[in-house]
Amino acid sequence: MNFFTVDNPLRKNCIRAIESPIFEGFIMILIFTNTIQLGMIDYVYINFPERYKTIPWSNDFTEKTEMIFTILYTLECLIKIISHGLVVKHGCYLRDGWNWLDFLVVVSALLNSIPNMKNVRAIRTFRLLRPLRSLS
Repeated sequence: MNFFTVDNPLRKNCIRAIESPIFEGFIMILIFTNTIQLGMIDYVYINFPERYKTIPWSNDFTEKTEMIFTILYTLECLIKIISHGLVVKHGCYLRDGWNWLDFLVVVSALLNSIPNMKNVRAIRTFRLLRPLRSLS
């Protein structure tokens, strides 16, 4: 994006963060936690809410924690974009296929947080592919 030079302190700190094994470990734990949480959702309730008297606890918990995961994934994305750049040069954020998947997840989650924008929820199911990243 050419907003930050190589000597910029913010960019240096972002580079230091993404090179840290603690950062990568935290992101992997975040991905696995979110994947387990998504696996607990009662999709019958989503398709047929009239069959239920109350919202299942797993769906309620997921709705309440959704914004936390969205914020953390967005921060990860921004840190990597500041570190590598967005798309112009070799080695930039969107030059990696896994980052495209992450970017799609973040953008769809941000779009879903806009009121009356519920039709992007299906795109967010790509989050379930994120654990495959740990295999690379």
